[in-house]
Amino acid sequence: MVVGEPPRPAPPDPAPEGAAPGAAAERPATGRPRAMRPGPAATWAAGVWAIGLPASLLFVTLVDANPLTSRGSVLPVAAGLVAGLVIFGLVARRLNEATIGVAAGGYATWVGLTLFAAHQGTPFGESGLWGDAGRLAAMATRFTEHWGSTDMFVPSVPSEYPPLYPWLLGRLSTVIDQPAWQLIGYGDAVLASAAVLVAFLLWRPLVPSSVALVLAVIPPWVFGSPSKSYEIVVLAATLPWLLRTFGDRDRADHGLHWLPAGLIGGLMIQTYQGFLVFASLGLVAFVIWTARTSARRSGYLRHVALVVVTMLIVAAWYVGPYVYASITLGGSRVNDLFVSTGIVDDPVGVRFLYDRGLPLGLLVVSGLVGLVWYFRTRWWARPLALLVAGAYAFRWIFVVIFVSNGHTLYLHYTSRLIEVILASAGVLTLVNAVPVLARPVTTRSLRPVALLGATMTMVVAALAGRALWMPTPFGLGEVVRPTTVPQNLQALAHAEWLPDGRAPRYAVSDPRARYFPAQQVKDAVERVLGPGADPVTVCYEERLFAYYPWTGYVAVERTAANTWTHWEDRRAELLRLAALRDPAQFAAASRDTRFGGIDVFVLRADPDGWTWNDVRFNREQFGAGFWTVVDDLPTDTVVVVRVPGT
Repeated sequence: MVVGEPPRPAPPDPAPEGAAPGAAAERPATGRPRAMRPGPAATWAAGVWAIGLPASLLFVTLVDANPLTSRGSVLPVAAGLVAGLVIFGLVARRLNEATIGVAAGGYATWVGLTLFAAHQGTPFGESGLWGDAGRLAAMATRFTEHWGSTDMFVPSVPSEYPPLYPWLLGRLSTVIDQPAWQLIGYGDAVLASAAVLVAFLLWRPLVPSSVALVLAVIPPWVFGSPSKSYEIVVLAATLPWLLRTFGDRDRADHGLHWLPAGLIGGLMIQTYQGFLVFASLGLVAFVIWTARTSARRSGYLRHVALVVVTMLIVAAWYVGPYVYASITLGGSRVNDLFVSTGIVDDPVGVRFLYDRGLPLGLLVVSGLVGLVWYFRTRWWARPLALLVAGAYAFRWIFVVIFVSNGHTLYLHYTSRLIEVILASAGVLTLVNAVPVLARPVTTRSLRPVALLGATMTMVVAALAGRALWMPTPFGLGEVVRPTTVPQNLQALAHAEWLPDGRAPRYAVSDPRARYFPAQQVKDAVERVLGPGADPVTVCYEERLFAYYPWTGYVAVERTAANTWTHWEDRRAELLRLAALRDPAQFAAASRDTRFGGIDVFVLRADPDGWTWNDVRFNREQFGAGFWTVVDDLPTDTVVVVRVPGT
């Protein structure tokens, strides 16, 4: 099976030049398409990962190394060296489908081991509960009590953000009786690890196993943030899934049947739909071009329709409420008003072409050249070029929209998709070009060179991953470094305070990890409303909702709020309440706002009053006959609970 041309249905033939060693081109005797049958490489990769991932968790638990020490920071490297040398010896001695599958499963396992090691000693995942990580934890906590699609703070509206990953964590939490927020780190390790395996399994029918292995390490390398592990696994699946789902259906051996293609696509929509949106313009061009050149146009279009219908059915529990809320609830989108530095610093989206080190930078530039050079001669070049062009068109359109009205539609995420496509094209370009360029120079086999190149690429990717996935600066708990060296988001997981005020076992300090007395707030509320209370709460800190599935009145961060909650209108209601000085009038108005009653206010005290964001309340508004006030909590936190019946 050669990279330049996927296999067409054909009589049994020997493996063509450039095929993976040990691979044969014959079709199974059953006539079943090979793409539907796992080969030896896929079987070995999945088997090694299924056994290796829990074994790596057990290993990290038994060793119990502090990841903030120098020895703990080197643990993944030491484990990778031992396992890597063993696997390299197997591959160098006998390069076949089985050994390549072992290498793929081993690398995926190592990614999981590194993240398990990074989280050792803390119940939090990357970023702790700061920013999006805290909101993901709040979603998972919400789903411990809700089965359907629902917002993380305001459960009366459906989820706008893809809910599958936090839903799975929330449901698992109820099964194993462990708080959902404590499962985030484990879930991120599993999904980031699975991203390598998923990419390998989806690429394998398109290219030789050795090439699929190199392609599989690219997505976690490009998108190295474990707190977005659910996005990483979708990114890993997107490119090979698009090629196998919407490519030429006459090439039956590498294409996906509409049913599994639709199932995978439906799972992607529920997990993170962004990359499909960013690829949409290029995908439309890809489908039109394929339909025009297909020998069976009607059959191809029927296949595409069945894939789309299946995707929507699989994702219906999320897509259905989403569409219904968009029509009936409406609202002004505010969550894409957040402006990433990636938009301001790199509006065109080309910085990764020149600021990536070797070998990723070489792959990206080679991919750009290869898409132009092989555009008409290799099956992969035209589709990838269309997808890149479509992603850039999407980005540039929304750059103009951003300038006009401030909305971004998360255009900065297009860089990750574009970089993965170009780096993948770079791998395919080098596989095609190097043998041709080397032919006039030598007649020797290029297998040792290819093996060394693939190994070095994986080693560099692993070391780059370690720098992103382990707490840095390395050994920050004991190695003296300049104060200008910042701590990364993995270190923040060890700085986050527990709800009862304790620090994690291996603690560091970080100003982003603000202590919030969540347990004391819960105790103060339950003393008035009783155990198990679920009050509608206005709280200045979103961490409260990560710990407890209480009903929120409004999200704290405007640019992270669900469109259908009408954040601006809810804030306006709070401003209206804050203007009422009569305690009886305030109590009555807060019991009957436009969006329902408020049972609890959790506010921050300062010399001029009690605040939620920029809304300032006054102590005299909360009359003793209507509210119970607890104002002796740490961090200037004030809890005001409505007296039952008032």
